[in-house]
Amino acid sequence: MKFRQAYDAADIRLVLISDLHAYDNTSETEVKPSFLKIGDEDSSSGGNPLTDLKRLIREETIKGDALLCMGDITDKARPIGMRYAWQKLDEIKTALGAELLVATSGNHDCDSRYKYTDHDAKGVLQSLSPTYPFPDEGVADHYWARNFLLIERENYRVVSLNSSAYHGMAPEEIDHGRVSVATLARLKETLSSTPERTVNILICHHHPHSHSELGLGEDDLMKSGQQLLELLGSGEYGRWIVAHGHKHHPKLTYAQGVGTAPVVLACGSLSACLYPELGTNARNQFHIICVNLDEARQHGLVGRIHTWEWTAGHGWADAQKGSGLPAVTGFGFRCDPIQLAKQVAVFVGRKKRLLWESIRQSIPEVDFILPAEYAVLRRQLRATAGLEIIERDDIPFEIGRFE
Repeated sequence: MKFRQAYDAADIRLVLISDLHAYDNTSETEVKPSFLKIGDEDSSSGGNPLTDLKRLIREETIKGDALLCMGDITDKARPIGMRYAWQKLDEIKTALGAELLVATSGNHDCDSRYKYTDHDAKGVLQSLSPTYPFPDEGVADHYWARNFLLIERENYRVVSLNSSAYHGMAPEEIDHGRVSVATLARLKETLSSTPERTVNILICHHHPHSHSELGLGEDDLMKSGQQLLELLGSGEYGRWIVAHGHKHHPKLTYAQGVGTAPVVLACGSLSACLYPELGTNARNQFHIICVNLDEARQHGLVGRIHTWEWTAGHGWADAQKGSGLPAVTGFGFRCDPIQLAKQVAVFVGRKKRLLWESIRQSIPEVDFILPAEYAVLRRQLRATAGLEIIERDDIPFEIGRFE
């Protein structure tokens, strides 16, 4: 598997799952929401994303420190879907040997239309076992009272933000996420009173900055999301990754702002039937963020993200180009890829070809650039230096002048 080398060298591994959309039955007019139907426990490869995931974890000996879920665990607030999928996530946590399972609420997890509860949009969530969104009642109560919770470990910390906190309070709130001024103030106070960690990650459901390409719309943005990104990007509370779900379109960017602006990871959907707008631009995916502490101390919050994709009839495999995030990508080194291309070209000099490993050893920053930056780097090397990066299994292997 492509992930093995960097995964084995990582000190922190965070497994990210989002947008399961578990359901039981659909009406005659309802479109099938996902590949995760309760009672459809197909054990054959490619029959059930969660069954296949447990098989992948076992066969590839995948371990994680924490399992993080960005919401939409069920579909249209179905209680049976919520209970089923939450229990399955707890089983995945056990399979990973993870210490933590931390979730946050998606719009589909809240009964904001009161179809199943009597004017209590979060009632089903608060009745789950293990306790939701963290299996400690005191910590979970903090999430419901203040719209976020904080979990701290020696080298990393997790903030779970409830961007669906106001669903059910007003009809228009179901159309978007929100982080309130009061929540931002309380979050700032909490971060100010706790030590920063090497790795800081905030999980939420709604996207905090624009994600409207492919006709995916603009109105469901998290209200005050930019203020959240500016708070985390101030540099006062460490460097941050913000991971969200909701769009079903995997994407890795930096937030608007200065060099300490957060990394923003839009997670793929684990099992939803993808919108027609996504077409051939995405697949069902899950991700593992891997951070080596020595690299992070040297370069700041840098690391790698490993991604798998699921297809019906085949199961989980390394993500392919054009399916969302690639199988392996870096993040964290803020660069001008055109200038980085010049550095690479100077290092190659007049040599006809070099193994990419020699580039990595001399210019280690190439490991920590985003997919879009890597695309610019490749184009620039070809256009200005006549150098081509040759890949094996979509991973750089060699660079040179090939005729």
